[in-house]
Amino acid sequence: MTSLHQPYRSNWFPGMERCLALRLPGLLGVGDQRVGFVSDCVYTGDEMRVAEELQRIFADEGEQTEAMFTSADNNGAGVTRELVPLMERIGAVLQKLEKS
Repeated sequence: MTSLHQPYRSNWFPGMERCLALRLPGLLGVGDQRVGFVSDCVYTGDEMRVAEELQRIFADEGEQTEAMFTSADNNGAGVTRELVPLMERIGAVLQKLEKS
């Protein structure tokens, strides 16, 4: 559905039309979140270049931006009977991210 509505919403974001047209190695697509002025993109590599190019486009339009990098949790949630301290769990997640 997003691909049907995206062209109509692109003028809501200054520079969004240029972001949608952006083509870079590793960039799979750009979209908006329909909540406030939030843009997102999906990439397979060279995330710094992708972020810099998107931020440049918004800066050209006079918009301040912040790049945030996230990753998908492909393992999902697990249910156990034992309690795991929060800091221990965060450390395990960070180690896993460093390896990928």
